Amino acid sequence: MICRPATPSDILWLIDTSLAVYRNAFASLLPSLDLSIFCESFFAERFDQQWMKVRIVCRADQPLGFSMITDGNIDMFFVAEGRRSAGVGKVLLNDAEERGAKTLECFAANMSARGFYEKRGWALAESYTRAYGGADCDFVRYFKSRS
Repeated sequence: MICRPATPSDILWLIDTSLAVYRNAFASLLPSLDLSIFCESFFAERFDQQWMKVRIVCRADQPLGFSMITDGNIDMFFVAEGRRSAGVGKVLLNDAEERGAKTLECFAANMSARGFYEKRGWALAESYTRAYGGADCDFVRYFKSRS
């Protein structure tokens, strides 16, 4: 597996992958939250403006996951459906750390992701509630502790 910079030709894949994560993983974690605003046009606009911040992990030119980093913060970290527990996240997180990632935000209810980050040396900095998708949502913030 390798990590590479995203290109404009990756935008459709980024949109589809983000939609799948929101519809499948996040919907089950946050059943009371209306995620309908996170639709194709939402992600199309986001990636049209920010694709250059994205790195994609691939195997044989097939994208498997991606991360987006802004000012040392991991804004998005998604592994494609059916690719979890295959080492994709580990490769992607190592790449993000090498590029200077120092913080990330995660849904408090996403215990699987939280365990993944903690196992790899990320430490819980704070828990808080903030507006998200038109409602109050519980989050946690992590920072990369020194290993």
